[in-house]
Amino acid sequence: MRPAPPPDLYLHRELTTTETANLLKLAQASDLYTGGHAGAGGQSSEGPFDTLTVYCCGEAKVVILVTQGNPSFEKGPRHELLALLHGWRQELTAAAEQELKKKRRPQGTRVISPIV
Repeated sequence: MRPAPPPDLYLHRELTTTETANLLKLAQASDLYTGGHAGAGGQSSEGPFDTLTVYCCGEAKVVILVTQGNPSFEKGPRHELLALLHGWRQELTAAAEQELKKKRRPQGTRVISPIV
């Protein structure tokens, strides 16, 4: 019998007023609804590729942009927007991994870090 897979973790945090304003500024400056949707996927046609799904800026439509291998994300506001989103994802992923480690640790055990 296989062990059960680890439970999924769901972490979120509220954006600050400054982060929200910066996100909106970059999304508007990126002009995401006017083209630059195509990019290059992974090595195979069935492999994963990075996309950005946008519900933004008072638009009734949804746009999905391929960001991987897409020259429109290599510089300027689109690059800055993607870097901001990747930073938040890394922050939440690290926090989720820490939470998962805490859940896997048996009750009553302590983590001791060596002093270097």
